[in-house]
Amino acid sequence: VSDWPAFEISAAPAGTADTCFYFCVYYFDELNGKHELLGRCKTTLRDLAFTPFKFVRKHPKKKFPLPRIRGCLFVASADLLPTATTAGIPTGADIKIELRSKNKLPEMFFEVWAHGGHRQLVYRSEARSNKSSLLQWNNFPYWFHADPSAAHAILEFAFYKFSDHKQKYVGHSLISAAELFLSKSVVPLVATDGASVGGVEISVVQKRTSPPQNFAATSFT
Repeated sequence: VSDWPAFEISAAPAGTADTCFYFCVYYFDELNGKHELLGRCKTTLRDLAFTPFKFVRKHPKKKFPLPRIRGCLFVASADLLPTATTAGIPTGADIKIELRSKNKLPEMFFEVWAHGGHRQLVYRSEARSNKSSLLQWNNFPYWFHADPSAAHAILEFAFYKFSDHKQKYVGHSLISAAELFLSKSVVPLVATDGASVGGVEISVVQKRTSPPQNFAATSFT
């Protein structure tokens, strides 16, 4: 049995009270970052007004030997709110990155590229190695640019390893900038051949509302 905290659904994106939408329940393996759909429930905001209620959770396709019925989703209560909470996106955030794999990981670092109007490098991490299947990096700040579409940009986390004193591309993970603020995410690290190398856990440690100070020069050592 899984229990989730209360959350808010705005009526504006959901449509009218009779517009259908789905609750989709996923299972994920943190070692490879793959998400598997367990089942989904079809409902409307009007249906949710008559709670508590158990919704049958079905998988859209039957996968032998598993049946289409995958349990129930129990909605304990649904309260009508007079106004919706403003779902604004912060100016920036401190982000934590962890990489998990079934095998021991070599010395690695990653780059963060923002894919909006153009591809732009926004961060490069330090190299880490602990000869285990888990790598953790220092938290780093990510700031949205003045471009309003930056919040909807796709962030590419490109991972590299050191081999024979050379940098070798391992794979990448993709996530939208706006998705970062929904919850902790585990996304697959996909190699060039399409195989999953591991699971990248991306989480927001602290949200930021003040933009960084502009700089006029950089000192190099």
